[in-house]
Amino acid sequence: MIEAAEAFIGRLGIDPSELKLKKVEYNANDEVPATASLYYIPARPENVVSVAPYLLVTVGADKEVYGAGWIWPASLVQAVSYPLRTAEEAWSAVQAGKGKLVIDYREIRGPAEGTVVYGSGKVTAVSVGYVMTYTANGEVVLQPVAAFSGTAVLADGMTLPFTVYTEAVSPRYYQK
Repeated sequence: MIEAAEAFIGRLGIDPSELKLKKVEYNANDEVPATASLYYIPARPENVVSVAPYLLVTVGADKEVYGAGWIWPASLVQAVSYPLRTAEEAWSAVQAGKGKLVIDYREIRGPAEGTVVYGSGKVTAVSVGYVMTYTANGEVVLQPVAAFSGTAVLADGMTLPFTVYTEAVSPRYYQK
């Protein structure tokens, strides 16, 4: 199935060697032929944390492609490098309210989307990831972000994993 998916991707004009197979999901229904969904992300840079770019190809046991979807830039090239903030500088930005808190609402009991939850958290891991964004003229950019991950304990005692993202490049290097 991997060979069939990657041959299809090659026909899209995307080099399969630039991809990383992130996961394979076998569809749990009684389809004939049985199918699997192969989810690809860029091989470089590592640790892309945004939903895109991605490629999803559904392949049958008969090696036919039954569906595909993707958000993929025309090219991913390293154009400019900037030094990253220190973890302390990035954490100061989070404390100043310049971060985005991400939790999985599916973990919260009861109606969740839009619900305000209260609790406290402990950061246990710090990493650098990349999110896909766009420049003012529409070019695709993979922007580095600092990611602070851990576990929160909500007021009702429930524990919930979280990640707070903030910009990893210091504002002094922003181009105007």
